[in-house]
Amino acid sequence: MTTAGSRGRGRSTWLYLLAVVLAASAGFWVAAISFQYKLKPYFYAVKIINKLSAFDPNKDFVYRTLSTLFIEQPYRKDVTFLGDSIVAFGKWDVLLKGVDVDNHGIPGDTTQGLLLRLGRNEVVGRTAIVMLGVNDLKMELPRAETEANLRGILQALRGKRVILVATLKTGIPSTNAKLAPIIEFERKLCMAPTCTYLNPNRALAPMGYLKPEYTVDGVHLNWRGYRTLANQIAVAEF
Repeated sequence: MTTAGSRGRGRSTWLYLLAVVLAASAGFWVAAISFQYKLKPYFYAVKIINKLSAFDPNKDFVYRTLSTLFIEQPYRKDVTFLGDSIVAFGKWDVLLKGVDVDNHGIPGDTTQGLLLRLGRNEVVGRTAIVMLGVNDLKMELPRAETEANLRGILQALRGKRVILVATLKTGIPSTNAKLAPIIEFERKLCMAPTCTYLNPNRALAPMGYLKPEYTVDGVHLNWRGYRTLANQIAVAEF
Protein backbone atom coordinates (compact mmCIF):
# COMPACT_ATOMS: atom_id res chain seq x y z
CA MET A 1 0.00 0.00 0.00
CA THR A 2 1.38 3.39 -1.04
CA THR A 3 1.46 5.97 1.69
CA ALA A 4 1.25 9.74 1.32
CA GLY A 5 4.83 10.00 2.59
CA SER A 6 6.22 7.64 -0.04
CA ARG A 7 4.33 9.47 -2.78
CA GLY A 8 5.79 12.73 -1.56
CA ARG A 9 9.32 11.32 -1.58
CA GLY A 10 8.73 9.97 -5.11
CA ARG A 11 7.63 13.39 -6.35
CA SER A 12 10.65 15.02 -4.70
CA THR A 13 12.97 12.56 -6.42
CA TRP A 14 11.44 13.24 -9.82
CA LEU A 15 11.55 16.99 -9.27
CA TYR A 16 15.23 16.72 -8.29
CA LEU A 17 16.04 14.69 -11.40
CA LEU A 18 14.13 17.15 -13.58
CA ALA A 19 16.06 20.06 -12.04
CA VAL A 20 19.36 18.27 -12.73
CA VAL A 21 18.40 17.60 -16.35
CA LEU A 22 17.29 21.20 -16.89
CA ALA A 23 20.47 22.56 -15.28
CA ALA A 24 22.66 20.28 -17.39
CA SER A 25 20.79 21.28 -20.54
CA ALA A 26 21.09 24.98 -19.70
CA GLY A 27 24.80 24.55 -19.00
CA PHE A 28 25.33 22.79 -22.31
CA TRP A 29 23.63 25.54 -24.30
CA VAL A 30 25.45 28.31 -22.41
CA ALA A 31 28.76 26.57 -23.15
CA ALA A 32 27.84 25.97 -26.81
CA ILE A 33 26.75 29.57 -27.40
CA SER A 34 29.78 30.93 -25.50
CA PHE A 35 32.13 28.83 -27.63
CA GLN A 36 30.39 29.73 -30.90
CA TYR A 37 30.37 33.48 -30.28
CA LYS A 38 33.45 33.66 -28.00
CA LEU A 39 31.55 35.13 -25.03
CA LYS A 40 33.01 35.67 -21.54
CA PRO A 41 32.20 32.18 -20.16
CA TYR A 42 34.29 30.73 -23.00
CA PHE A 43 37.34 32.80 -22.06
CA TYR A 44 36.94 31.97 -18.36
CA ALA A 45 36.84 28.27 -19.23
CA VAL A 46 39.93 28.60 -21.46
CA LYS A 47 41.79 30.40 -18.68
CA ILE A 48 40.99 27.64 -16.19
CA ILE A 49 42.07 24.94 -18.67
CA ASN A 50 45.34 26.78 -19.34
CA LYS A 51 46.03 26.97 -15.61
CA LEU A 52 45.44 23.25 -15.18
CA SER A 53 47.51 22.27 -18.23
CA ALA A 54 50.36 24.78 -18.19
CA PHE A 55 53.13 24.06 -20.69
CA ASP A 56 56.38 23.06 -18.98
CA PRO A 57 59.21 22.34 -21.44
CA ASN A 58 60.96 19.97 -19.06
CA LYS A 59 57.82 17.92 -18.32
CA ASP A 60 55.90 18.04 -21.62
CA PHE A 61 56.27 14.71 -23.46
CA VAL A 62 55.84 16.16 -26.98
CA TYR A 63 58.37 18.91 -26.31
CA ARG A 64 60.97 16.55 -24.83
CA THR A 65 60.55 14.04 -27.66
CA LEU A 66 60.71 16.50 -30.55
CA SER A 67 63.45 18.69 -29.10
CA THR A 68 65.62 15.60 -28.58
CA LEU A 69 65.07 14.58 -32.20
CA PHE A 70 65.91 18.08 -33.44
CA ILE A 71 69.13 18.07 -31.41
CA GLU A 72 70.27 14.57 -32.36
CA GLN A 73 69.47 14.63 -36.08
CA PRO A 74 72.64 14.34 -38.22
CA TYR A 75 71.51 16.55 -41.12
CA ARG A 76 71.05 20.29 -41.57
CA LYS A 77 68.82 21.70 -44.30
CA ASP A 78 69.18 25.22 -45.68
CA VAL A 79 66.12 26.67 -43.93
CA THR A 80 64.81 25.77 -40.47
CA PHE A 81 61.40 26.87 -39.18
CA LEU A 82 61.42 27.38 -35.40
CA GLY A 83 58.23 27.90 -33.44
CA ASP A 84 55.03 26.53 -31.97
CA SER A 85 51.96 24.80 -33.44
CA ILE A 86 51.57 27.42 -36.19
CA VAL A 87 54.96 26.26 -37.47
CA ALA A 88 54.45 22.59 -36.62
CA PHE A 89 51.21 22.24 -38.61
CA GLY A 90 52.59 23.90 -41.76
CA LYS A 91 53.58 21.79 -44.79
CA TRP A 92 56.47 24.11 -45.58
CA ASP A 93 58.12 21.81 -48.11
CA VAL A 94 54.89 22.03 -50.14
CA LEU A 95 54.13 25.68 -49.42
CA LEU A 96 57.66 26.82 -50.31
CA LYS A 97 58.38 24.75 -53.39
CA GLY A 98 62.03 24.37 -54.24
CA VAL A 99 63.22 25.44 -50.78
CA ASP A 100 65.26 22.96 -48.73
CA VAL A 101 63.29 23.36 -45.51
CA ASP A 102 63.10 21.62 -42.13
CA ASN A 103 60.17 22.00 -39.71
CA HIS A 104 61.16 22.38 -36.06
CA GLY A 105 57.76 23.44 -34.75
CA ILE A 106 56.57 22.11 -31.39
CA PRO A 107 52.88 22.53 -30.46
CA GLY A 108 52.52 24.62 -27.31
CA ASP A 109 56.08 25.94 -27.43
CA THR A 110 56.88 29.29 -25.87
CA THR A 111 59.79 31.70 -26.24
CA GLN A 112 61.17 30.10 -23.08
CA GLY A 113 60.99 26.64 -24.66
CA LEU A 114 62.67 27.72 -27.91
CA LEU A 115 65.47 29.50 -26.07
CA LEU A 116 66.01 26.37 -23.98
CA ARG A 117 66.33 24.05 -26.98
CA LEU A 118 68.63 26.44 -28.85
CA GLY A 119 70.82 26.43 -25.75
CA ARG A 120 71.00 22.66 -26.12
CA ASN A 121 72.51 23.04 -29.61
CA GLU A 122 69.48 22.25 -31.73
CA VAL A 123 70.50 21.69 -35.36
CA VAL A 124 69.55 24.80 -37.39
CA GLY A 125 70.21 25.59 -41.04
CA ARG A 126 71.82 28.68 -42.55
CA THR A 127 68.47 30.51 -42.42
CA ALA A 128 66.24 30.36 -39.34
CA ILE A 129 62.61 31.45 -39.58
CA VAL A 130 61.33 32.20 -36.07
CA MET A 131 57.59 32.43 -35.44
CA LEU A 132 55.95 32.11 -32.00
CA GLY A 133 54.78 34.13 -29.02
CA VAL A 134 51.05 33.68 -28.50
CA ASN A 135 51.59 30.77 -26.08
CA ASP A 136 53.50 33.13 -23.80
CA LEU A 137 50.19 34.92 -23.24
CA LYS A 138 48.39 31.62 -22.80
CA MET A 139 50.90 30.66 -20.08
CA GLU A 140 50.71 34.23 -18.68
CA LEU A 141 54.46 34.79 -18.91
CA PRO A 142 55.41 38.38 -17.98
CA ARG A 143 56.02 40.52 -21.07
CA ALA A 144 59.50 41.39 -19.82
CA GLU A 145 60.32 37.67 -19.79
CA THR A 146 59.00 37.21 -23.33
CA GLU A 147 61.11 40.13 -24.53
CA ALA A 148 64.21 38.80 -22.78
CA ASN A 149 63.63 35.36 -24.33
CA LEU A 150 63.24 36.83 -27.82
CA ARG A 151 66.46 38.76 -27.40
CA GLY A 152 68.17 35.58 -26.24
CA ILE A 153 66.83 33.62 -29.23
CA LEU A 154 68.35 36.08 -31.69
CA GLN A 155 71.65 35.99 -29.80
CA ALA A 156 71.62 32.18 -29.91
CA LEU A 157 71.12 32.38 -33.70
CA ARG A 158 74.07 34.68 -34.31
CA GLY A 159 75.82 33.72 -37.52
CA LYS A 160 72.54 32.62 -39.11
CA ARG A 161 70.26 34.50 -41.46
CA VAL A 162 67.19 35.13 -39.31
CA ILE A 163 63.66 35.94 -40.45
CA LEU A 164 61.68 37.03 -37.40
CA VAL A 165 57.98 36.65 -38.18
CA ALA A 166 55.72 38.82 -36.05
CA THR A 167 53.51 36.88 -33.67
CA LEU A 168 50.25 36.23 -35.50
CA LYS A 169 47.18 38.01 -34.23
CA THR A 170 44.14 35.96 -33.32
CA GLY A 171 40.39 36.34 -33.67
CA ILE A 172 40.21 37.31 -29.98
CA PRO A 173 40.33 41.11 -29.34
CA SER A 174 41.60 40.84 -25.75
CA THR A 175 44.50 38.62 -26.86
CA ASN A 176 45.38 40.95 -29.73
CA ALA A 177 45.54 43.91 -27.35
CA LYS A 178 48.16 42.06 -25.30
CA LEU A 179 50.03 40.99 -28.44
CA ALA A 180 50.42 44.54 -29.78
CA PRO A 181 53.42 45.54 -27.58
CA ILE A 182 55.11 42.18 -28.23
CA ILE A 183 54.77 42.64 -32.00
CA GLU A 184 56.19 46.15 -31.71
CA PHE A 185 59.11 44.83 -29.64
CA GLU A 186 59.80 42.19 -32.30
CA ARG A 187 59.94 44.91 -34.96
CA LYS A 188 62.43 46.97 -32.98
CA LEU A 189 64.49 43.92 -32.00
CA CYS A 190 65.03 42.80 -35.59
CA MET A 191 67.24 45.69 -36.70
CA ALA A 192 70.54 43.91 -37.34
CA PRO A 193 71.66 43.39 -40.96
CA THR A 194 71.32 39.63 -40.55
CA CYS A 195 67.72 39.86 -39.33
CA THR A 196 64.68 40.35 -41.55
CA TYR A 197 61.42 41.38 -39.87
CA LEU A 198 58.20 40.15 -41.45
CA ASN A 199 54.72 41.12 -40.30
CA PRO A 200 52.14 38.92 -42.06
CA ASN A 201 49.36 40.42 -39.94
CA ARG A 202 48.95 43.05 -42.63
CA ALA A 203 47.67 40.30 -44.95
CA LEU A 204 46.14 37.89 -42.45
CA ALA A 205 44.67 40.42 -40.03
CA PRO A 206 44.18 43.68 -41.96
CA MET A 207 41.34 44.81 -39.66
CA GLY A 208 43.30 44.07 -36.48
CA TYR A 209 42.10 40.49 -36.01
CA LEU A 210 42.73 37.20 -37.82
CA LYS A 211 40.23 37.02 -40.66
CA PRO A 212 37.79 34.09 -40.25
CA GLU A 213 38.56 32.78 -43.74
CA TYR A 214 42.18 32.18 -42.68
CA THR A 215 41.63 30.24 -39.45
CA VAL A 216 40.02 27.09 -38.13
CA ASP A 217 39.48 28.26 -34.54
CA GLY A 218 40.48 31.90 -34.25
CA VAL A 219 44.14 31.03 -33.55
CA HIS A 220 45.40 28.28 -35.87
CA LEU A 221 45.56 28.69 -39.62
CA ASN A 222 43.64 26.76 -42.25
CA TRP A 223 45.15 25.91 -45.64
CA ARG A 224 44.22 29.29 -47.13
CA GLY A 225 45.87 31.01 -44.17
CA TYR A 226 49.04 28.97 -44.61
CA ARG A 227 49.21 29.78 -48.32
CA THR A 228 48.88 33.49 -47.54
CA LEU A 229 51.57 33.26 -44.86
CA ALA A 230 53.90 31.28 -47.11
CA ASN A 231 53.47 33.84 -49.90
CA GLN A 232 54.51 36.58 -47.45
CA ILE A 233 57.61 34.62 -46.43
CA ALA A 234 58.52 33.80 -50.02
CA VAL A 235 58.29 37.43 -51.12
CA ALA A 236 60.41 38.52 -48.16
CA GLU A 237 63.26 36.06 -48.65
CA PHE A 238 63.14 33.50 -51.46
